[in-house]
Amino acid sequence: MDFLIKNILKIAIEKKIILTAAESCTGGMVSASLTKTSGSSKIFDCGFVVYSNNSKKKILGVSEHVLNTYGSTSKQAAMEMALGAIENSLADIAVSCTGIAEPVANSELIGFVYISIFYLGWSNPFVWKYCLEKKRNENINQIVNKTLNLINLVLNLI
Repeated sequence: MDFLIKNILKIAIEKKIILTAAESCTGGMVSASLTKTSGSSKIFDCGFVVYSNNSKKKILGVSEHVLNTYGSTSKQAAMEMALGAIENSLADIAVSCTGIAEPVANSELIGFVYISIFYLGWSNPFVWKYCLEKKRNENINQIVNKTLNLINLVLNLI
C-alpha cells in the first residue's frame, strides 16, 4: 500500500490536485493512509469522520430526505457525503465511504459498502458498490485499499 500512497502523492502534486475524505465505516483510516507519507500536506486538505446520521447531516449536509428514504449507508448518502466534503474544504477531489463493514444477520444491506468520488470538473459524483463477506477489520482494510485504488484511478484519468 505504501507504493500506492506514494503514487497518489506524486500524481496529485504533479496535477496540483487537493484531496479530502468523508468517512463513516472506515473511521478515518483513508485520511490516515493519505497523510502518513511525508509531503501529504501538499495534497490533502482535511478529513471528515461522520459516523452518525447527525454528523452526516450537520457537518456534510447530507439531506434528511436521503437519510430517511435511503439510509445513512446508501449510495445516495455516499454521493451527498462526497459533495459535502467538497463544499466544506479546499479540495478538488472528494472521496466518501459509507456502508456496513460486517455481515449483519437478517439485513438486506449485508456487507454493502459504497465509495463515492467527486471531482470539481464533473457534474455528478461516481459511486462504486462493494459486497464484503469477511470479518469487520478485514473488510475495513479492504474498503480503505479499494478507496485508495479508486483515488489513484481517478487521478490518472483526469
